[in-house]
Amino acid sequence: MRKFFFAVALAATLLGSVIPANAGFAVRFSDGVNSVVVADGTAQDGNVGDNTRITINSSDAAVTAFETASGFDISGTTFSFRNGTAANGNSILTESQTEVTRTATGLGTLTITVGYDQFSLPVGKPLRLDSTVSFSGINFTAPASGQGYVFTNWIDNNPPVQNLVTPTGTSATTGVFNFTTTIPPSSVPSLLTPTQVFNRLTPTSLFQVTESSSITLRQNDFVSYTATSVISAAPAPAGLLLALAGLPVLGVGAWFRRRNVQA
Repeated sequence: MRKFFFAVALAATLLGSVIPANAGFAVRFSDGVNSVVVADGTAQDGNVGDNTRITINSSDAAVTAFETASGFDISGTTFSFRNGTAANGNSILTESQTEVTRTATGLGTLTITVGYDQFSLPVGKPLRLDSTVSFSGINFTAPASGQGYVFTNWIDNNPPVQNLVTPTGTSATTGVFNFTTTIPPSSVPSLLTPTQVFNRLTPTSLFQVTESSSITLRQNDFVSYTATSVISAAPAPAGLLLALAGLPVLGVGAWFRRRNVQA
């Protein structure tokens, strides 16, 4: 009987300590008036069987209705995250091979936002966030004022405070790519955003990363891209490393001084 109660207590402890899988992983599409949110593992997620990815299903009714209302066609996109591994503590949030075409007349802006709020690796602080946007295709009839791509990401070290797809975190990194010149067919332009260093609440507390792509196109314009955010341990400042390197020398000097005083 004692073993039975011990087993029940152990099971209750384990169940109580489990964090719901990917509770905060979602994508929002918005044109400023219309919007649709695709949450991980829901019916709108075209890849329901894999709870680490959101693959947009072009036949999904909600997404199709949004495309009709917004005047954009969205295809080929997969959202994923990796919360580090034992061998590699870096965490990654990725939006892969997104293809966006403007189907309506006039300029229009589509904003795609993805966020995950259960990142725990790497351990420690401070951490750094590096983001890259690689364009695999850009097509527009002629450069026009306002056309372009803006990438922004946010870090929040207190996930319950931040709304997943409308971030309020104060740390932000922004990169801008203006479609003002013709891109040679053989080139693959990329956008490197400035590195962002941030502190989490404690060395092991959860934190959230949200990234957003704002795309402004005219009718029949097209853009294809992959956006990747990598969270890694921030290297110690050079001055601190030099100071730490000098500690053994200072220790030896103190030892000699004490020895001379004793003599």
